[in-house]
Amino acid sequence: MGIFMKPWFATAVFVAAVGVWAFTVGPWGLWHEQTTSTRLELRGDTYQRQTAASPEFSLSGGPTTLMIAAAPSVGDSLMAAVSWELIPTPPRVGAVERGNEGFVSPYLASGTYDFANDLGVDPNGRFRLRLSAASDAAASITATVTEQRGYWHGVPVYGIVLLAGIAYIGLTVVPRRRRYQADPLIVVGQRHEA
Repeated sequence: MGIFMKPWFATAVFVAAVGVWAFTVGPWGLWHEQTTSTRLELRGDTYQRQTAASPEFSLSGGPTTLMIAAAPSVGDSLMAAVSWELIPTPPRVGAVERGNEGFVSPYLASGTYDFANDLGVDPNGRFRLRLSAASDAAASITATVTEQRGYWHGVPVYGIVLLAGIAYIGLTVVPRRRRYQADPLIVVGQRHEA
């Protein structure tokens, strides 16, 4: 038990925790981003609206973006009207976020839509992404939701690791400093009588 209270051990644990974060969900990590895609294959019925929905997925409140891309099945000409909805599950939990995109060849990719710009916060919880579109030709429409991992209910994990590390190091170093604090010097004055 005594080893857990050694300052060098506390520092080693803190450095290991930061390393695990950095190389898992941190900036250099294999799991830095989570991506969920929904694909809608349009049959080519002229302007017949079709719909597809993703399986349920979860978001943890990290920075989240949406991109939509369209690709004609034959040739290189396409006109498409696409709408999307990010639906919380169960539906009563929150409001549905939605938007529309229009695609005309050769511009068949949307810009990056950042959910925090309109919602004020990044989405947190379980969701489905519904995609519907109509086009003048057979096409494939793909919507991709990308979230940066390393957040827990919108709070960055590195902040939690940092606070826990500082608290742990503080709990090991401060008691030791108090234990070995030098006693105050007592100066005894002497009286000289003339």
